[in-house]
Amino acid sequence: MTDRIWLRLVGTLSTMALAVVLVGCNDAPSIVGSELIPGTSVLYSATTDSLPLLNSDSTVHNELPLVNATYFLLGSTPKAEARVFMELLNYPREIAGDSLFNESTFDVSSANLQIYPQSYSVGDTVDKTLSFNVFELRKFWPANLTWDSIWSATGTTDYYSPADKPIATYSGALTGLVPDSTVISVPFDQALVKRWLVNSRDTALRKQIYGFVLVPNGMRQIRQFRNIESGVQKMRLRVIARSRKDTTTHIYNIDLTVAGFVNDADAPVNSLTIQGSRNVRAKMTLQLDTIPHDAVVMGADLRLTVDQSASTIGTSGRDDKISLQYQPPVGQIITIDSRSDSSGVYRFANIGPLIDLIRKNKLPASLVLRPTSDNEFWRMNRLVFHGTQAAVGLRPRLSLIYARPTEKK
Repeated sequence: MTDRIWLRLVGTLSTMALAVVLVGCNDAPSIVGSELIPGTSVLYSATTDSLPLLNSDSTVHNELPLVNATYFLLGSTPKAEARVFMELLNYPREIAGDSLFNESTFDVSSANLQIYPQSYSVGDTVDKTLSFNVFELRKFWPANLTWDSIWSATGTTDYYSPADKPIATYSGALTGLVPDSTVISVPFDQALVKRWLVNSRDTALRKQIYGFVLVPNGMRQIRQFRNIESGVQKMRLRVIARSRKDTTTHIYNIDLTVAGFVNDADAPVNSLTIQGSRNVRAKMTLQLDTIPHDAVVMGADLRLTVDQSASTIGTSGRDDKISLQYQPPVGQIITIDSRSDSSGVYRFANIGPLIDLIRKNKLPASLVLRPTSDNEFWRMNRLVFHGTQAAVGLRPRLSLIYARPTEKK
């Protein structure tokens, strides 16, 4: 039985136990509920309102590479920026198999990068301007690149030069957008694309085609774009070539390897902040030594409240779900999801079995908060939660219900 199923099953039993009358930490015992747990005669309650169960707020940023994902982000805001590396992946087979194919036998009459903007954006969502430059890359780039391994703190890089002439530019307004149907064609330098096609026939020269980078130019928002749909790449470089011999027109749709990079101002390390696309996660330390050592946790509930003014939310709204994770000393990570209500409160209900497991491990535990689903990789909402030092009504609140064995006389 998986951890998730076990937690759900025992959590259901814990919910039944919550229906009995509870006894506070300092209240006299009661026999109410004694028939529910053999060997016990009372249920006790404990919360972070009176006990130091949660502490040590922290935020951790471990940037991860994001290659060939379903979506990618592109654009800029006053504090953040998203750029994209692309490399030509599959060259036309008919070119490679044509022994007469060379620079003098054909011309490229059109070359366009076709991109598909989506509805999600963050930043100045009223300004719908899409504007960027495309520069040719100068060196090979591995799939494990991250923002910090490409650009220095001052923004310089040896992968390309913004002083070079762009191989493509685009500027226009995103009006009448229909996700996955609206296509933007970005015209590329035809002579350069022809050189790529010719060089693709030579193994050594092909290795010197490093691809290109999309760099936003004066944008005020970061927008999501689709790359893959139903397992097939949707975004491609579309090339129309014409034979000089018989004027036959050939259309080539060239696939691409795509790597996305997002940079943003770092969150305070002593905050509870999570953010998608940058692998920003929050941690709290759970300390349970104030709970009697012989206690059996029957129910638990954890609630967190979003600091709306400190958070950054895109056009899709606040994340509907977040995840809570615990890594036991031995075994797999346990993950529990929570949904928010309309006021920005996320509740992890029925986590009594998880808390009891942590107690059995007899160590302070790190509870990790992270985005889920699309919000984890392809959106960059920044959710800031009120920390353990916030006002009582706002700070994270952990509530426990536990029982103790009946004393023998």
